[in-house]
Amino acid sequence: VGMYSNGVFKTTDGGSTWEATGTTCAQGGSVTISIDIKPGSDQNTINPKSRGRIPVAILSDDEFDAMSVDPTSLTFGRTGDEDSLAFCNGAPGNVNADKLRDLMCFFNTESTGFQAGDKEGVLKGMTMDGTSITGTDSVRVVP
Repeated sequence: VGMYSNGVFKTTDGGSTWEATGTTCAQGGSVTISIDIKPGSDQNTINPKSRGRIPVAILSDDEFDAMSVDPTSLTFGRTGDEDSLAFCNGAPGNVNADKLRDLMCFFNTESTGFQAGDKEGVLKGMTMDGTSITGTDSVRVVP
């Protein structure tokens, strides 16, 4: 059992405690990942009445491979518990020009639960090895 906070994963195992820095951790842990809602847009404007889809990029970094994400586990919206996944692209892309493979997924806007005044979108899911992931980015909800 462990906890990830401020770049350090701490766990207690049989009375001893160990720490690991970075965004990777042992199976069953939890990590905070970087996401980009509506890549290319600074305001990330969302109209909750739209029948469209919201693109969300799951970004790889030196310690987290977005390709390790289980796309079927993803939820996204105002709390991160909304079952709104439409699909993820099968082929990896490089959304933020860092030469690392990023995963682009699309979520049904009407299922995200965004409301006027919301300032943040939350993505939750799991990696293929059972590690919980959470990522957030700013949003601007318009009527």
